[in-house]
Amino acid sequence: MLMTNEITPVENNGALTMPTKKDIPGMGQFDAEELQIPYIRLIQPTSKTENGNPGEFVNASTNQAVKEMEMVFICFGKSMVSFKDPKTGEEKKPQRQYKLLGINQTTKFPAIFAVSSISSIIEVKKLLNAFWQEGMPLWSKVIKMTSQKMSGDYGIYYKTNFEIVGDTTEEAKKEYAAFYEQNANSILGGEAEGTGGVEVEDVEV
Repeated sequence: MLMTNEITPVENNGALTMPTKKDIPGMGQFDAEELQIPYIRLIQPTSKTENGNPGEFVNASTNQAVKEMEMVFICFGKSMVSFKDPKTGEEKKPQRQYKLLGINQTTKFPAIFAVSSISSIIEVKKLLNAFWQEGMPLWSKVIKMTSQKMSGDYGIYYKTNFEIVGDTTEEAKKEYAAFYEQNANSILGGEAEGTGGVEVEDVEV
């Protein structure tokens, strides 16, 4: 579920700490094409990983798993993907996947959170609606991600919950906006949308 507390500024809401082109001699042509963005995934009981436990979020680059994390999302993208049935091994019908590009508030480095389960996608849509209805860019708030244990036709699984826990600073908003303009489409392969990309299928009425 999407939860909102009384909004107060939080400590880890500053500007990006990534080196800029001018900081590293000889790297002036380095841009989003070369930048390797790690994926963040929610570990499920059927996940094949030795790092972390079900219900934890794992960084595919570092293999570090945490129970919760704070992100400032920059934009999102949508695509259709296919997965295999965990019981039969047969390829399932293509389904919608959401990719949320954000800044990890612990590392201050970009990461992509990929969501494809129906239960988690519902929570993503609630999050997008909260921003869209208020006319706010995604990078205006700090979001805490936690998991919730669920059960269904395929047994035990986990879904993602989002909670707005603070505001980003005015300085950070400017840097996040610039990052969106310069890198978002390159990173998400042309799929990137701010809250202006919310469509009828995303809107809850």
